[in-house]
Order: sequence, then structure tokens, then C-alpha cells
Amino acid sequence: MECEATTADPSRTSLIGHSQLLSKDGKKGMGGFTRIYDDCTSTVILFNPKTKQFINYEDSVSVQAKTVSSTARLLLA
Repeated sequence: MECEATTADPSRTSLIGHSQLLSKDGKKGMGGFTRIYDDCTSTVILFNPKTKQFINYEDSVSVQAKTVSSTARLLLA
């Protein structure tokens, strides 16, 4: 049975996607939030400088990056 949470569409994968904090394509923060991708941790961050709210979450891009990194380490072992 396939779970909806496994889809690559960021607008359908989480509460973040359903919330109006992201654009429909999941690449731009909305509602005062800026979407930031942290290359060091492969994590997506939403930050609102006015309210000082900080939200980190996983999306299809961050999960793919972590999968590639884990697979590469496994192959080197």
C-alpha cells in the first residue's frame, strides 16, 4: 500500500505543504517566511525574521540528498 507521504510533490507531503507557508511548487516561502536550504545538513528551513519563527523540515530535495550521501558512504564501507 502506497502512503501519500511518499510522493515527491512538496505541496502534498506534509503539514508544511498544506499550510500556505510555501508556494505551490514548494520552492519559495510565503506569509513572511523565507525558504532556506542548508547545504551542510541537507535540511530545509523556513524563517520569519519579523516573528523570529524558525521551522526546519524534510522535503523531497533534502531526503534525496541524504539518501545519496548515505548510499555513497555505504558503498565506500
